[in-house]
Amino acid sequence: MNLKTDIQFFVNGPLVSNKVRNIFDLQTIVNTCDLTEPRRLTLCCYANIVPETKPEPDKKGLLALIAPPRGNMVASLSFTVSNKITTVADIRSYLNEKYGTVFNFEPYENTETKPAVLDCVHEQECTGLRDSKTGQATHYTIYTVQWHYLNNQDIVVNNELKQIWPRKTGKAPISIQKFFHVHVR
Repeated sequence: MNLKTDIQFFVNGPLVSNKVRNIFDLQTIVNTCDLTEPRRLTLCCYANIVPETKPEPDKKGLLALIAPPRGNMVASLSFTVSNKITTVADIRSYLNEKYGTVFNFEPYENTETKPAVLDCVHEQECTGLRDSKTGQATHYTIYTVQWHYLNNQDIVVNNELKQIWPRKTGKAPISIQKFFHVHVR
């Protein structure tokens, strides 16, 4: 029995989990992202050893594009999709507009103009002690802000998949282009 490696690419993130075949599929997905806030996406490569058989016609159609990944993840590449490079001040403003508070967002002093990205706001539902008057358990939500200053390892692209950080190049980042070519199909 001959075996072959089946390679599949997926892009995962908030509101996104799709199979992609090439950079053009990725560009289509990125172009549909809601960019009211930056979106963190991860491009993943899965490998699975399967028997080598004649390919059968694909009967699944569109369902094959949203099927869950098979095999082991062998590589991943994370990047952020945003229309502009956000700063600490932008993050503070966004949190105040959406939640009316900045929660635990406490950047260093004098960094309001430093490039930064809001990764996510975690919401955790908790049950506390019983209310002394009613005897019912109390319920509350804890919000935790996850963010970081941008550095040279970060990749930020706009909704056309053109790199805008660490350098504005006007084309797709080389690391994303190479991701599809390095992993042999």
